[in-house]
Amino acid sequence: MKGTKAANWLKLFHPITSCKGLGEQTAREKMVSYVTGTCSPVAKTEFETHCLACSECRFIVAVVMRLLHFPADTTEKQTLAPFLLLGIEAASEAREIVLSNRRMFRT
Repeated sequence: MKGTKAANWLKLFHPITSCKGLGEQTAREKMVSYVTGTCSPVAKTEFETHCLACSECRFIVAVVMRLLHFPADTTEKQTLAPFLLLGIEAASEAREIVLSNRRMFRT
């Protein structure tokens, strides 16, 4: 279960990680383990120390932690509900474009 949860979080962080200090892949992995609580106490301290100096990582982790720990209230859910379908449609179209581009470059 933890592996699947971490893999899903890694996908979430993929497009938004732009850390120059750690490198994008390492930053994503560290953020995922930090947010999911699967990192060691030493790794947690190291990442928190890194975030003190890295505004990109600090911002991304702050946003994700805010979303995780303070769920939307009823008013916010009602306000954002119309955008859910648009977001799903946009994600579906983007996925089709990516898959189409992959197929095109394979041939």
